[in-house]
This record gives sequence, structure tokens and C-alpha cells, in this order.
Amino acid sequence: MRILLYAALGSLATGCMATAADPADDEATAGQSLDSASGSNPPRSGDELVANAGSGEQDTTAVAAAYPQSHYGLGTSWSQVSGNLIWYNRSVQVGGTLWAYDGSCAAVVYTGYDGHGVQVARQQRGYICGSSLGHGFTLDASSVVGGIRKILIDQWVADNTSGSGAFLAARITCVRENSAGVPQCTPP
Repeated sequence: MRILLYAALGSLATGCMATAADPADDEATAGQSLDSASGSNPPRSGDELVANAGSGEQDTTAVAAAYPQSHYGLGTSWSQVSGNLIWYNRSVQVGGTLWAYDGSCAAVVYTGYDGHGVQVARQQRGYICGSSLGHGFTLDASSVVGGIRKILIDQWVADNTSGSGAFLAARITCVRENSAGVPQCTPP
């Protein structure tokens, strides 16, 4: 089965903007190095991201509608990232686009937590300078009882002209179920 994910291009998703990170958050602070986030860069894939969610020849784009989805967007004066999350039973499919404006470099880190606040998955995309990068992957928690319940999306940036190190510029929190029982992304 194949599921098509479309990255949001040209505008940020509505209702999910964050502009600054709170250094009091316990997962990462402005002084934390980008090197502490693990992951690798994917090949550039444009605005249509195809994720293989299993075996079989049938192409079923309607399957994605059966699972809850969240749209997210983070923006600063240096870069932005936006996209969507599909919340499967335990794992989460991520699709998005990262932009770094001229004179800046950027990366995005996705960290998944279970219902007890334990980190169970982490992926980094980017370190790009003055360009854009589409990405799609699965935060896998297939062996975790209850699966991923919360994802922190961290936007890291660096000033390409001054040579300053990367810093945490923005963060958004996405949850599988808010108090109304639906997925939601909100600034911290």
C-alpha cells in the first residue's frame, strides 16, 4: 500500500505558527548543539512525497484520510518549516518542507514521545543553506505500547554570514489527541 503525502508549499498551515522557543523547556535549549540531534539527510524529493507503508501493488490515497492528521508550521525571519503528520496506531508519518532563506542555514528535528514522556523516536532533516528541502519519513514506534502520543518539532538555524553556531529558533508541540480527542499542533 502506498500513501501520498503532499508537503505544504508557499504558505504555513493555519493555526499552527510558533515564533520563538522557550529556553525553559526541558528537551532542548538555545545553548544545546544541533549535533546532539541524530538523523541523516534524505534525498531531495520535491513537493510530492511518497511513503511506502507496507507491501502490495494497490495505490490507495484514501487510506490516509482514515487516520487522524495534524498540520504544522514554524517560521522565523531566517527559515520556516511546514507540513503534516499522519497519526497511525503507534507510529507517525511525517511530510514537510524546510526552507532556509538567503544568508541562513536551517535544520528541523522531530522527536516522538510515548504517553509517559519517554523519547521513543527522533529524526533530523536538513542542514541546508539558502535553499529548500522536502522530506518524508516515519517516526517508528511500532514496538512501543500506546505508540507516539506527542511530537516536538524543533527548528534550528544558523547565520551563514557570521559563522555563528546553530541555535534553537522555534518549537511546536503536536499531540495525538487534545482535550477534544483530535490531533493538534500548538506553540509551546
